[in-house]
Amino acid sequence: MARRARRRSSGCATVGLAIAGIGLVVVVLVAVAVVNVISQRTIEASLQRPEVDDRSVFITAIAPLARESMEQTGVPASVTMGQAILESGWGSSGLSNWSGNYFGIKCGDTRSELQADCVARESQEYYDPEEPVSEVSDFRAYHTARDSFRDHGEFLRNTSRYAGAFEHTDDPDEFIRAVREAGYATDPNYSEMVISLMQDYDLYRYDDGEPAGTPVQGDFAGPYRDTGGVNGPLGVPMGPIQSGPVDSTRMIIFDQGVIVESEDEFFTLTGSIWQAYRADAEVRSRLGVPERVEGTEDEQVVTFDGGTLTAVADGPAQVDYN
Repeated sequence: MARRARRRSSGCATVGLAIAGIGLVVVVLVAVAVVNVISQRTIEASLQRPEVDDRSVFITAIAPLARESMEQTGVPASVTMGQAILESGWGSSGLSNWSGNYFGIKCGDTRSELQADCVARESQEYYDPEEPVSEVSDFRAYHTARDSFRDHGEFLRNTSRYAGAFEHTDDPDEFIRAVREAGYATDPNYSEMVISLMQDYDLYRYDDGEPAGTPVQGDFAGPYRDTGGVNGPLGVPMGPIQSGPVDSTRMIIFDQGVIVESEDEFFTLTGSIWQAYRADAEVRSRLGVPERVEGTEDEQVVTFDGGTLTAVADGPAQVDYN
């Protein structure tokens, strides 16, 4: 695939202070300036970047989904990945964790066949570039990450105002600039932030080749392997190990479920039980930590310290509180 030459962004410059008497003043002024710059970032993702190893986990996890979307819709995989990183905070935002939305797509007047519901979330909007405002909007929610990635590609392909972007499918930088100019985001720096991510992590390479799957490492590897790995009900991991749904727990979120660790025990939630637990913050708060998972092919019961979730066959999960 032809594309123009790309430049990598330079690292941060370090300025030495030669005059000791004004050193403290300069440091304070620089610190204030940095805080002011950071406060202008509208995307939750830009404030929540994990460590390098965690970034590589998320990049490798989303690459197959971005490649799949590119083959179906023509959206460059590098653009899809850059947007997902920025919008979801490397897969750690509340909207991606609990609503499966990795792209910040709002509900609007047209309901997508791929969305499961709408959820209200606060966001920063830049209608006036000098005065960003906070507002609450309804965002699309999904059952799986794959649905979110598919919907993102179809949203761009099927929305007429983004048609101009598809004249640049061989130039990811111009593609995302056209998407931004067509109104995808109100932040005037949005496209440049996505381009910076594409350059810094060479996401362009995923426009040309099929990536490998993502392994689960550490103490989550055994429980994940026991479920069948990538061929099991969880699917592929969507990010690194992170803080769990309640204090003193950890979790990895997968395309179709989650593994939660509490006091060195691991609990796997999938299907309608995961959907019910994921979609409602009150349910998570009242149920608390998983304590036991039981079930057969026809029924699954998960016992929490605050109640139970029961799913029969393919029906919705039933919640019962203690």
